[in-house]
Amino acid sequence: MLHDRRPKWFYLISLFTVFSTGVYLYYYPNPTSVDNNSSYHPLVTQADDIRAEPTRAGYFVYSNACKISELPVRNERLEHYFEPESFESCRGWNDGKPRLVGSNRTFLFIIKSALPYYVGNSTGSIQCNYRAFTWKYEQGSNKYGTMRTMYSRKVPLTSPVQILSDEFIRVDCSLDKVEVYTDFFSFVPEPTPVSDPQSRDPQSRVPQSDLPVPRPPDPPEPEYSVLVVGIDAVSRQNFLRQMSRTYKYLDTHYELVDMRGYNKIGDNTFPNLVAALTGMSEKELEQTCYPTPESTFDDCPFLWKNFSAAGFKTLYAEDSFGMSTFNYFKSGFAKSPTDTFYNIFSKESEAVIGNTKILNAHLCMGSQLIFKTVLEYALKYTSALRNYFYFAFVWTSSLTHDYLNLPRLGDSILQKFVKNLNKNGHLNRTILILTSDHGLRWGDFRETYQGHLEERLPFLFFIMPQTFKTKYRVAYSNLLYNQHRLTTPYDLHETFKDLIDVSSLKDELLRQDRGPDKDNIPRGISLFRNIPDTRGCHQAGIPAHYCTCHNKLIRTSLESPTVRELSQTLVSHINEVLLKNLTDKCHQLKVHKILSAQYEQSIFSMSSKTGNWTQRDYTISIVTVPGLAIFESTMRYDLILDTKDIVGDVSRLNVYANQSRCVDQARLKLYCYCR
Repeated sequence: MLHDRRPKWFYLISLFTVFSTGVYLYYYPNPTSVDNNSSYHPLVTQADDIRAEPTRAGYFVYSNACKISELPVRNERLEHYFEPESFESCRGWNDGKPRLVGSNRTFLFIIKSALPYYVGNSTGSIQCNYRAFTWKYEQGSNKYGTMRTMYSRKVPLTSPVQILSDEFIRVDCSLDKVEVYTDFFSFVPEPTPVSDPQSRDPQSRVPQSDLPVPRPPDPPEPEYSVLVVGIDAVSRQNFLRQMSRTYKYLDTHYELVDMRGYNKIGDNTFPNLVAALTGMSEKELEQTCYPTPESTFDDCPFLWKNFSAAGFKTLYAEDSFGMSTFNYFKSGFAKSPTDTFYNIFSKESEAVIGNTKILNAHLCMGSQLIFKTVLEYALKYTSALRNYFYFAFVWTSSLTHDYLNLPRLGDSILQKFVKNLNKNGHLNRTILILTSDHGLRWGDFRETYQGHLEERLPFLFFIMPQTFKTKYRVAYSNLLYNQHRLTTPYDLHETFKDLIDVSSLKDELLRQDRGPDKDNIPRGISLFRNIPDTRGCHQAGIPAHYCTCHNKLIRTSLESPTVRELSQTLVSHINEVLLKNLTDKCHQLKVHKILSAQYEQSIFSMSSKTGNWTQRDYTISIVTVPGLAIFESTMRYDLILDTKDIVGDVSRLNVYANQSRCVDQARLKLYCYCR
């Protein structure tokens, strides 16, 4: 028998190792031995403490399924793209004369100091009238429905007039029967108090004796208002570039939550707002409630209906009516979709005194930036509803839709807007969400690789009340952690749903929530909950063409036979779309020039047998003739089957202007060069 001659210290170390391993496994079990959620961060099961950011230097997102490189805000190589635009203000309106009529939250009045600018040497006097207006739905001159303005009778404006019940006012002033001044004003009447809280439910007005079953319990009382301010076509990086003062102010004073991995899911505003407001893709919306382009959206399940049913007041406000989300080659709404609906004000004021239309949108309403006008309205709304809870969705395109460097003109305006919200105490019980739908979709900068990525990465910021941070600690911790996860408008939709009833975000409930199985990750996940690091673009509902989770992009020769074949496939696809829908209106396009080509291996394309890649995703941009349109597409090339398929949408990178004047469908306008 052999004697064990190992020293005692060996046994002590071995015993300590076994003991330590047991303690570690007890407190930090292997998630795969418990459930299938190994991809989830540990906030809901470990502690309430705010964890370190799940990323590494040089990346917006660095997870198992997605890596998004951090993009520079300024760069010497790109600096020439960021020269300020020539436009500075709206002061040229009305020969530079000051506004003759003014308003505050409840009164309309003549500004007497401005009278000499309009009277001049005349011996006459200024006569002003005002009239309220609203709208009704009617069939437009084309196949789409529209909002028709309905005016009330004119009323003389001789002294300050209190506006109690009207929302939108037009003022006309004349001198010696010659019109010299027109202006528009918006008001937000305070809601009429409701003595019976059940009256918000139309069914509750039925006598109790006529109800076959007891009325269900009321929904939980709201705790926070939700104010969403959307600024069209601004990437996160361009927000930092153009609105640096606002970003610094938010980050310094409000513990800004900045979703760096927020990725668009569709080409333009419509699919991205549909995803945020309904949780649906554009195709799903068509199948559910929007069967034809001429249909209205009244029957669609917009989230403001859920907020309204839960006792919130609701607002939808959008400027730039001519290209507004639900009216641009669409029929909009036949009835007001929300308690307060601003869009008729945009339509009428821009039609009458809109000016400085540089490309697609008027920048000015009279002598004031429309961007400022719509934010001032939002501030009026929050003040008028200070004793109510509300869901307000405000969207502005006028300043930012067309030019990379115009947003800087709104920097101080947006900063002042947030300051006033805070000064008036609204941010104590209001969740402020600032967001965009995508970055700028055309122009010289868009043709660069950084512009390509920025177009897919809009900004999404949260300002949370202090009480939320302390009362819903785990939810807030998750929100902070998810700043460096891949996120989408579908996730924003789920986040809105959680804010209808924040009691679902109680700490004890989130600690018990293990999340979905890793093999069944939902497309939309609330930002207050765990987003797994195994969720990539496919699971998140992001088409490959818009996915920014790149492994390694490889530039390839423009003379490559594969690239040339893919270019021909792309232009053939565009021509097929045109022939199918517009047989004789548009020219057939040809490839004039290949601008760029690069590829990466598809994350789904490794052969389990050989370990070799079987597919490549090429991103190609081409110039076509006639018209010199620039198109970009992601195309999947199967190396085994030798097939070439378009993945997702085809993007247009330059402005079509009047080239597609013969077309009245938004998508086809991108492709058509009219005969």
